[in-house]
Parts: sequence; structure tokens; C-alpha cells
Amino acid sequence: MLRRIVVLVLIGFIFSSMHCLAENLEEGYQSFNVTFEQDGKEVKPKDHIVTLQKKEFAYVVHFLGYWGDAVAVRLNSSMNDNYYTMASKGGQVTDLLGDARTYSVFEPAQVSRDLYLERRKELQYLFIDGSKSRFHEVVAGDDKIVGKRYISDIFSKPGQIWPMPDLPVDELYLVFIKSGDTRPQQEYYKIQFPKATINEVELNQFNKAGKKGAEKQVLLGNLYEWKKDLGSAIDAYSHALILNEKCYDAYVQRATVYVKIGKTEQAIADCDKAVVINPQDQRAYVIRGSIYNTMEMDISSASYRENKIKALYDFSRAIELNPNNAELYGIRAKIYLFLRNQSKSMNDYDKAISLAPNNRMFYEERAMQCAIAGDWDKSLEYRNKIVELAPQDSIAYFNRAIASEHVSNTNTNQAIMDYSKAIELCQGQQYNNSLLSNIYTERGRAFHVNGQNDEAIADLNKAISLQTGLAGVYLFRGAAYFDKGDYDQAIEDCTKYIELSSLMHSPQAYLVRGKAYKAKGMSREALSDFNIALGIKPDLKEAIVEKNSLQ
Repeated sequence: MLRRIVVLVLIGFIFSSMHCLAENLEEGYQSFNVTFEQDGKEVKPKDHIVTLQKKEFAYVVHFLGYWGDAVAVRLNSSMNDNYYTMASKGGQVTDLLGDARTYSVFEPAQVSRDLYLERRKELQYLFIDGSKSRFHEVVAGDDKIVGKRYISDIFSKPGQIWPMPDLPVDELYLVFIKSGDTRPQQEYYKIQFPKATINEVELNQFNKAGKKGAEKQVLLGNLYEWKKDLGSAIDAYSHALILNEKCYDAYVQRATVYVKIGKTEQAIADCDKAVVINPQDQRAYVIRGSIYNTMEMDISSASYRENKIKALYDFSRAIELNPNNAELYGIRAKIYLFLRNQSKSMNDYDKAISLAPNNRMFYEERAMQCAIAGDWDKSLEYRNKIVELAPQDSIAYFNRAIASEHVSNTNTNQAIMDYSKAIELCQGQQYNNSLLSNIYTERGRAFHVNGQNDEAIADLNKAISLQTGLAGVYLFRGAAYFDKGDYDQAIEDCTKYIELSSLMHSPQAYLVRGKAYKAKGMSREALSDFNIALGIKPDLKEAIVEKNSLQ
């Protein structure tokens, strides 16, 4: 029986128009085939089994014909050999495990939602964040889809990344499904990686170690684990435990492998036995604590808190055994944060920083904690350190600029300098349009606060060109236009903000638009906007003054 693994391969594409490429296809029938490539050569399947090396490969879906409405192609992995048997007999695979959008390992995909897709847009990635996608460099055309796969990592759960090379052999299934007018079509493949072998040199080195019994089996398991054959590694560790049921290293190593293939219950059971055998070794506590720390992502559930408390115990025990490990303090700090114990979380981060003064992540966490607590002076201190550690990181300057403005909102020059540096670092590099748009937006707002309205409008125009649909940009630009005396443009921008922001209106939009109406002599419209602004924020002094001036 093949072991279930945590693989969520999910990319869907919807095409609104496609020409028929095969004249002899029956109307309503849709056809495609799938090929695999590695090292620039096609790898031909045999009996729906594809043997690939554990490195980059590409899959290509070729469309042979099309009639009717949108074509839906789904790529996913099957986690049970029953699916392969079902597909090989022509059956429809309707309950593939692994819904990438909910990050659930055990929740079956919903057929109506995932297997037969509605036509929403011409090209759709079901796994929205491309950086976490199983496939990269996906290119879609009228007659084919080509997607490269880099065997590097798999984002299996929030906060966890497991190396793809650690996948056991013979445990990856790909099922391509396309909806048809009469029945679904599917291509099913079992991706097989060659089983690891121990060569003569490795065998000699292994034998020279001089280990015997359980220790020899643990060493053999280490060798298989290093060669990425986790199935054989588990067998070796299990054999070690047959020879010595109190072999601590075998339990710890087997638990580590169980975690890699998603068998968390077995991993916890191994750790439970390990801590009884040797309660003075931190490794089992860290493994078990890490599992509890990532279980049950619904923060409103009772089990979520229970698991966090279990994780807290394990990491506290690990810290007792290894009090100079900065990473342990950093993890426990996050657990305290989840449990809403800010004081202890801050103490742990401070301890982590004292042990690892060049670890940027610890400063990031402390800076955010201080900002949430309203201690912007302290937050700025941490942001200064982050810039010192990462002088070429645009986000470091962007975050420091925000902190600077909170420390001194009357002098934005330092913030503008940091925003400008962040923009400079983005130039000529691969950057995210959303990030760059946010930086231009914030610098534009800062320019406006500084009375530099022309510069503000230029930045806000740039932000809009990089990312459409932003609401706040129009509010900031409307305020800048008002200060310049361009009341018509101010009214237009504030109205645009109100349209885009739906129910999440800012009273400032109505205040600025009301002032623009007032400046144009449109008292009725101005009074209406001032009343709406006060309805949102009754204590808005400027709106009260403006309203009274009209009465």
C-alpha cells in the first residue's frame, strides 16, 4: 500500500475561445493529450507511468480539438493508489484530496467548485499566489499549456515548506481532467522517481563506521534519508527499533521522516516514546512542539489553543535543555503571541536578539509588536537595525519610513528619503507592482503632508498606473488637488474613492469633497457631504466647523 503524501499540485486554466484543431472530432467532444519533458527531451510514459529524475521537468497539455464553451483543465495529485486504479479503469476521479485554496491536507476537493470550472476570466490560476505554485513559468496558448516544475519545495501548509526531493518514490500521481458536454476526459499518470541505491563507495564507508545492531540500522536510515529515499529510511529506523525498542535516535529520526511525508500522528507517537526514553534530549520536544504549533489553523477552535499550549510546553522544555538557542526563543515568542501573551512574547524576542543580534526576523517581529502597542519610537529603533542589516532591501526602507512618520508626523523629510530609496532599489529589479504602487502611494501622501502637492500628484498618478482599483490613492490625490485649488478634480477623485471603497468610507473623502463643493459655491452639496462625514465620525472637528459656516 502506497503511503499518502502531502502534495498539492493545483493550476487551472480557462480559455474563452479556442479553434478546432482536429476536423474529424465529433461535435461536443473535447480532446487533449499530455507529454512530459526533462533535459530537453520527451519522456514517454509506459502504461501511464512516467519515470523522472528528481529535478526540473515540464508537462505539456496539447489541445487536439475544441467545441462549445470554456474548457476547464485541472491538474492535481492523487494521494491514494485507489484513485489510480479508478482512473485506469476509466472511472471518474471525483474526490481528489488536497484543496490548495484552503491548504487542507485532508479535505476533499468539491467537484462542482474545482473540477468543473466556471468561465470567469480568460486565464485563471487556481493557486492564486504564483510564488507558492507547484509549477513555474506556465505558458498558455490556444492549442497547449506548458508548465515547468522545479523540484525544490512544496508549500504544504501555512508556515511549512517541505523539500520536494524528500518525496518518497512511487507516490506522486497527476490527474488532468477536462470537462466535456457528455462526460469528463482525464489523463492520469503515476510519476515514478528511481529508487535510491547505495553504491560500492558508499557501502564501504558505511561498513567502515563499525556500527552494529540498532545503531547500524539508524546509520543506514540516515544514508537513505540523505539520498531522499524516505520509504527505505523508515524501514531502516523501524528495523532498528525491532533490534532495540529503546533506541532514542531511531524514534527521533523516524519521527522526522514521518513529518516530511505528512504522517504527523505517527511522528507524535514516536516523539512521545522518545521523551520517555531520554527526557534530557531536546530533539523530540522540538519535533513534537513544531507539529502542535502548526496543527489546527482555525484560531477560533478550542483545539487550536490546546495545540498551542502543548507546543508551548515542548518548546519551553527544549529551552530548558538548550537555553542558548535563539531560534527556540523566537518560536516560543510566536506561540506566546498566538496565545495573546504580549509581555512574554516580547521578552522571548529580546532574548533571541541578544543571542542572535544579526537575525533580521527577530527585529521584524519586535518592530511590529512595538507598532501595535503604539511605541513607535522603539519600533523605529528596530527598523533602523533592519536597514543596517539589509541595506539593499526596499521593504526595509519602506517600513522604516512608515515608522518615521508616526514618530514625527510634522516632519516627513526622513520618511520621503526612505520612500525614495525604496523606489530606487526597486528600479531595474524584478519587483511586485503592488509593492511599488504602495510605495508611490505612501510617498505621494507624505509629499502632500509636506505641502509638495505637484510631487504628490505625480507619485499618486504613478501608483494608479501600476495598480488599478486602488481606493486610497484617489482620496490622497483629491486632497492634493484641493490644496492646489483644482476643485473639480478634487471632487472627481473623492467621488472615485467613494465608489471604490464601497461601505468602507473615510469621513475625509466627504470632508474634502464638501470643502471643494463649498469653494465652488455649491452649498447644498457641501452641507450634505459634511453631514455624511459627521455621520461616520461625529467628533470630526473640521467637519463641524465647515458645517456651521454654512448655517
